[in-house]
Amino acid sequence: MGKRIFTLLIVIALLFSAGCSNLPTIGSQSSSSGKFEIVRKSQLGTKWQMYQLKIEVGNTEMPVILKLADGDRVDGYFYTEKGDNVAFRVTGNSQVYDSVPQGAASVTGGVASDRFAFSASQGQGSTYSMTFRGTSGDKNQKVTVFMEVILPVAGSIFTPLEIK
Repeated sequence: MGKRIFTLLIVIALLFSAGCSNLPTIGSQSSSSGKFEIVRKSQLGTKWQMYQLKIEVGNTEMPVILKLADGDRVDGYFYTEKGDNVAFRVTGNSQVYDSVPQGAASVTGGVASDRFAFSASQGQGSTYSMTFRGTSGDKNQKVTVFMEVILPVAGSIFTPLEIK
């Protein structure tokens, strides 16, 4: 009986430690939709934090998730490595922001860069998705996006895990 309990504890410890090492807090995360890497994280004073991200995105959606409190303000910008276009939007319970080329009524071919800002509100919920999608039409083409996001220290940023 003692050997079984010892073996069970070892197995649980191994499962727990293997699972925790794969969390995308700092570092990189890959999925079939793209690759997410936190290049740098810095605290700005006592109230703000900044993330610099490198995101590789294809023609499927690649979300970056923010967990925010009511009234939290987010500010950021992104640009693509080679000037390729991507579609970008921010959603809470409904759409909060959509990148539209200057002078255009709607996004048709995406944008190569954009600056965005929004405030979290109770009506939009506490989880926001910043979603990129390549617009080339070629399912094998990947676009590298560099993004900087500034949010309150109490907020968090992550990508969804894909389970196969």
